[in-house]
Amino acid sequence: QHYSRFRAVAQVLKLALGLLWDPIDPHALLQFLIHPAGPLPVYERSKLAAAVAREPGIGGHAWQEALAAIEERLGTRQGKTSREIAPAVAEIRYWLENPRYDAGAGAPLAVVIERAQRCSTWLARKLHAADENDSELDLYAAARAQAEALIAALGDLLAQGADTIPRIVLERLVDEVSAHAADPATFAQSRHVRAATLPGAIT
Repeated sequence: QHYSRFRAVAQVLKLALGLLWDPIDPHALLQFLIHPAGPLPVYERSKLAAAVAREPGIGGHAWQEALAAIEERLGTRQGKTSREIAPAVAEIRYWLENPRYDAGAGAPLAVVIERAQRCSTWLARKLHAADENDSELDLYAAARAQAEALIAALGDLLAQGADTIPRIVLERLVDEVSAHAADPATFAQSRHVRAATLPGAIT
C-alpha cells in the first residue's frame, strides 16, 4: 500500500473516459480537473475546477467566466494571438464539453478509441519531454502501455462488428488493462508471500 506517483498518471485514462456519460457527474468532472496529472495545463484545470466548485456542471456563468479568464491569460501573459489561442480552447472543449452518451446504450466505439488515442498521444508527449534519467520515463511509459492495450481491445470489438460499448463493459476493459501493468515504483523484496491480483489466478 505504498504511495506511488504511478497511480495518478495511470488514472488519467479512466477519468477521461468517465466524462463520456450523460448526465455529467460533477464529482467525476472535479476529479478530472483537480487530478495531479492530466492532458490540460494545470492552470486551466485549476481555474475550471474552481468554477465547478462554485457552480457544479458545465456551461454555467462561472464556467464561461473561467474560460474567458483562461483566454485572457493566454493573450496577455503569454502573448498568444487569437489564432494561437483557438487550439487551446478547442482542447478544453474536446475534453470537457464533448458529446455525452447514455451509459446503458453505450458510446460509439470510434469516439472511445479516439479519446483513448488522445490520452496515449498526451502520454507520449510527456514521455519524450521527460529527461532520460528521470524516473518519470517509466511512469509515463507504463501508463501509455495501458492506453495502447485498451485501444487494441477496443479495436478488436470494432473489428467484430460492434458499434457501441456500454459504460460497464468499458470500465471492465479499463480495469483489465490496468491490472496487468506493473507499477514502476515497486521493488523486489525477499521473503514475500505469493500473491494474486485476479480471482481467476486462485480458482
